[in-house]
Amino acid sequence: IHVRRSLIVDCTVGISAKTTSSSTSVRVTINQSTLTGNLTNALAQYKPPGAVGSAIDYRITNSVLWGGNSAHSDFGDTNLTIVYSDLAEPWAGTGNLQSDPLFVDAAGHNYHLRPGSPCIDAGDPSSPLDPDGTRADMGALPFAGTPNPLIPFGSVWKYLDNGSNQGTNWSQPGFDDTAWTNGPAELGYGDGGE
Repeated sequence: IHVRRSLIVDCTVGISAKTTSSSTSVRVTINQSTLTGNLTNALAQYKPPGAVGSAIDYRITNSVLWGGNSAHSDFGDTNLTIVYSDLAEPWAGTGNLQSDPLFVDAAGHNYHLRPGSPCIDAGDPSSPLDPDGTRADMGALPFAGTPNPLIPFGSVWKYLDNGSNQGTNWSQPGFDDTAWTNGPAELGYGDGGE
């Protein structure tokens, strides 16, 4: 079973895999998905008699398992391999977080990531890039950036840093700034290059 770019919310169990015998095996891969508001987000369960733990194998990557019980196994945690994911509870695994994913409006069912979310660009570095060309995000809905930003990322600025006073002429249409330096501007302090 492969689950990709899926949003599963407000359920008793988000995804459940069950087995009844050692001859039945199940592998569930969950990638770039958001499971939240569920009592249990991912469940590996036995249905007696005779089920064994090795028959269910979860592989979860680049996902958000937030709220409720992030993941549960009737067999033990070894049935759940979770990496580069944000969970509501501690879970060992490369790149895992335990931080509020900062959804835009969970109460209003808007599970996009807000600017500053720890899930942005925090997915598996070997995963394909997000549509914006950056490292994969965690969750079903990749961060699309701030709509209509005042100053777009990567903007090139023209600036005059010779100490001269240009008065208000520089703000007039048609002002000739061809002699001014240009390049990416630093907006803010704290990186040591002020």
